[in-house]
Amino acid sequence: MAKIQLFFEDKNALMVLLFYNIFNFIVYFSTPLLFALETVGEHIIAELLTQNRREVVEKLWTKQAAKYTTSNCKYSPCKLAALYAIELLHNKDEKKALQLYEELQRRKAMFYLPGETAMALNIVEQIAK
Repeated sequence: MAKIQLFFEDKNALMVLLFYNIFNFIVYFSTPLLFALETVGEHIIAELLTQNRREVVEKLWTKQAAKYTTSNCKYSPCKLAALYAIELLHNKDEKKALQLYEELQRRKAMFYLPGETAMALNIVEQIAK
């Protein structure tokens, strides 16, 4: 505990870190489906930008994953980035991808986590190149 206190002089920061780790542990082990649905977009982006194996993307992009990602893109810029990558790189639908890009640009100030928003915008810009 002494080593942890060197990095966390503020007790509130330590409590937040501990709570966050406990919460992630509970979520990961009690609801593996939720964890899988939360991370499927990032897995698909990584696959599309590296090996781009169609069969892997189709295995990951189930109806349930599509529904979850689409319904949560209002709250998460990374979900919009995943939808953009799928439409542009997998489905080859530039028109739909452009709509998703414009939606991300329009809503970027409305998302709660600026770091996540910046990362999603960066990913989309890299894909667009």
